[in-house]
Amino acid sequence: MSLNHPHLSPVAYVDILEGDGEGHVRFLTPEDAQVVSDARAELQKEHSWKLEILSGDHEQRYWQKILVDRQVKLNRPREKKRGTEKGGWSLSQHLRAKAGYTLDKLPVHRRADI
Repeated sequence: MSLNHPHLSPVAYVDILEGDGEGHVRFLTPEDAQVVSDARAELQKEHSWKLEILSGDHEQRYWQKILVDRQVKLNRPREKKRGTEKGGWSLSQHLRAKAGYTLDKLPVHRRADI
């Protein structure tokens, strides 16, 4: 789905799950949303989109959903990893790989105790 139309306002956020038939599009300002709403006949014809600006109870329920979704995400248990347990490369591995070394033949810094 793309709202990159030359006469429409820039999109701030799209709230839709893959496969869903409907979603929410947020714009930076209410005026930006009104510009898109004013072009709804053209968008309906071109993309078969049905648009409406949320207001009143519908808008309140949407913002409540946003708050609940945010709390669920923040309260989700996650495994805490430290250091090398996180996976990925260290800075030195990135620098050595950028210098042209292959991963199986990366130079290693060795420390000698004298």
